[in-house]
Amino acid sequence: MPGFVPSEVVSSSGVIPYNDNALSVCDFIRAACDHGWVISYDWPEARAWAESLSSDPALLSATDLGDLRRLITLHVRLERFCDGHIAAMIRSGHLGRVLRRLTALRDPLPDTR
Repeated sequence: MPGFVPSEVVSSSGVIPYNDNALSVCDFIRAACDHGWVISYDWPEARAWAESLSSDPALLSATDLGDLRRLITLHVRLERFCDGHIAAMIRSGHLGRVLRRLTALRDPLPDTR
């Protein structure tokens, strides 16, 4: 979405700068947690795999639902430990590609008969 700012860095005297996420980013994180998209698995071990999906859209376009759940989990968990991670994934276009892949898995192929 043009003009969308997913987070802003807040900085003031005597305070370590931090990212203040837009309300819609916070809503995305909350919805992912509340609706079963954040699962328990060894996500730190999956960082190299996630990097490959982030840098190669063709790999992402072949992921299945289980892998997308693991990927969303990894991004939500990284946000907790790396302030601004989800905003960076939005800015890079990666999170949009993840959501489009979910849409593609949800929507059946058109009938070409």
